[in-house]
Amino acid sequence: MTAQPQINRRGWLATWLQKRRRARRGPVLVAVSPALITWKWSNLNPVRWNVYYSSFDGTNSQLANSVDGSVFQYAPDICSAWTFVIGVDGAGNEITARSNTVRPDDAVNPANVIILGSDGHGHLTWTLNFPTEFGFNIYKSNDGVTWGGEYDGANSETLSRDCSGDRGYFRICQSDWDGFDILPYSNVVYSDGL
Repeated sequence: MTAQPQINRRGWLATWLQKRRRARRGPVLVAVSPALITWKWSNLNPVRWNVYYSSFDGTNSQLANSVDGSVFQYAPDICSAWTFVIGVDGAGNEITARSNTVRPDDAVNPANVIILGSDGHGHLTWTLNFPTEFGFNIYKSNDGVTWGGEYDGANSETLSRDCSGDRGYFRICQSDWDGFDILPYSNVVYSDGL
C-alpha cells in the first residue's frame, strides 16, 4: 500500500490569498499639496477613477467626482475631507481595490515649481506643481546670462506660448495681478529661432 501525498493546506491557502490580493490592488494615494492629490497605479488603467469623500472612520462616503482613467491627479473641492479613489469600468463597476485614504490639508505645501519645455524652435510649454489664478511673465536672453525686461506674458489658463522666430534663451515666472514677478523662475530653455 502506498502512502497518500500530504498537502500543505496552509501554504496553499497563503499562496492563493497572496495571488488574490495582488490581482485586486488599489492605487496608492498621496496628498501633494492642500489643493492636489495624486496616485500611483502600475496596472492596466480603468475607464474612470471615482473620487470619494469619506468620514474619518470610513463608514460614510460620498462620490465627489469622476476623472478619466489615464489621469492620476485630482484637485479636491473640500481639502479637509478624507479622500480615496477606486477604479471603475465603463459600466461603473469597481475593478480596483479602494486606495488608501488621505486628507489634502495634511500635505506639506512644497515650493512652487514651474518646469519649462521647448521644441527647440520657440514653442514653449510649461507645467506647474501648484494651482494659480495669476498669469506668467516670459523672459528672453541672448546669452542665457543677461536677462532684459519682460518679453511676453500669458494668462493663467495658457500653459504654452509660440515664440518661434526668436533665437535665444527663455525662462518664465508667475506674475501677480499688477504684472510683478512671483519667484522662482523656471529652468532655462533654448530656441534656435527657426
